[in-house]
Amino acid sequence: MRYNAHKKNAHKKGQGFTLIEVLIALVVVSVSVLSLMSLLFADMRSDRHAEAKTYAASTAQTLLARCAAAIPNAAESGTLNGFSYTITPTPTANAVMLRIELNHQNLTKPFQLQGVVPQ
Repeated sequence: MRYNAHKKNAHKKGQGFTLIEVLIALVVVSVSVLSLMSLLFADMRSDRHAEAKTYAASTAQTLLARCAAAIPNAAESGTLNGFSYTITPTPTANAVMLRIELNHQNLTKPFQLQGVVPQ
């Protein structure tokens, strides 16, 4: 009788996991990994967008400084630092208001900067 009780306990310890438990664990781990990967990719896209916006601001300021030295009479377009830009001057009484619009593949919408240059 004692031998049978010992054998019964040994059998319970060595059972392991069922196939259903293993499959459920795999599904939970897969969903977790996919969620983490989507967060990582979203963060990388956000970083690229922020970097492009920073470069756009710097490029727009460079263009504004150039225009302060030589005010354009009409709208002009071109490319600078990988950005395509359009400068639109609007004359006022004592100054020229400049609107600079920059486009880039990593920007979701055009970056715009307005500045006033005295005449």
